[in-house]
Parts: sequence; structure tokens; C-alpha cells
Amino acid sequence: MRTLLFTYIILLFAVNASLGQATIVVKNDPMPEEILLQAKHYADIFGFKDDVLIVISFSHSVSKINSGYTLYQNVQHLGGGHQVHIIISKREDRNFQFYTLAHEMVHAQQFVEGKLVKCGDSFFSWKGDKCLNTRYIAYHHRPWEKEAHKLGTKLYQEYRKTKQMLASH
Repeated sequence: MRTLLFTYIILLFAVNASLGQATIVVKNDPMPEEILLQAKHYADIFGFKDDVLIVISFSHSVSKINSGYTLYQNVQHLGGGHQVHIIISKREDRNFQFYTLAHEMVHAQQFVEGKLVKCGDSFFSWKGDKCLNTRYIAYHHRPWEKEAHKLGTKLYQEYRKTKQMLASH
């Protein structure tokens, strides 16, 4: 099964690469269509190209203090591109999962553009500044979280308005 999924992702990556679009895969969600539409909408806004692979997974193992998180790996030096894995809590209601996706897609953009760089286990650099130990910075004081909250909220609200307008026509 794992080989089949990997083959599917490779094929999907090849198709989207020929279109110049990011590849987005949704896992462990019973109704992935809306998540995929929303993620593609944000990827287009951020200008993600064919060198970006985004895997969005839903899990019960997300800590109770988080609604989601983003993992990032740059494999351009190996002939690949940007790999983003967004994990969203299955415990949250659907609307909050949608908001969390917008928030985490902002983090994806921060990583892909090099504004946010992971320097070590809990160390991050923001916009080229020195690496900071996040253990000593409250979540709501981290500049990348402030940006993700502000922009993620705006993106999600605009997405909902666009969706409502399309539904009314």
C-alpha cells in the first residue's frame, strides 16, 4: 500500500509539474475535496510552483495545545524541491480545521520563501535574524506566528467570501 501511495504521489507530482503548479495531497480525511480546493487556492495566491509538494494529513496525535503544525524540508540540493507536510488535528471542528489550514499554509509560504528557517530542534530564524530558541518565546510573541495568524485569518475569510459568492450564483 505504501508503495502504491508513493507511486501515486510521484505521478501526481509529474502531472502538476507539467502544469507548473504545486502538488498537493490530502491524507486521512474522509472528505478531502474542500481541503484540496482551499489549499490549491492558497498555493495559487502564494505563487507556489511545480517544485513545491504539500502533503496535508489529519491526525489524532496533534498535541492538545495545538490545532496543527507544519514540517518543512528543502531538498533542492538533491535535485528535488520544497516538501511541506501540514498536520491538522482531527479533534477540531471542520471550520477550525479550515482556518488551521490557512494558518499553516502561511507557514508553508514562510518556509518556501526562506523567511522562516529551522536552525535546530527548537531554534528558528526569522527573516535572516539570528536563530532564536522558541522555548523562551511565548507562542503569540513569535513574529512568524503573528504573521500566520493575521494573514491566515485574512486568507480564510476571503476564501469563505469567495466560496459564498460562487455558491449564490
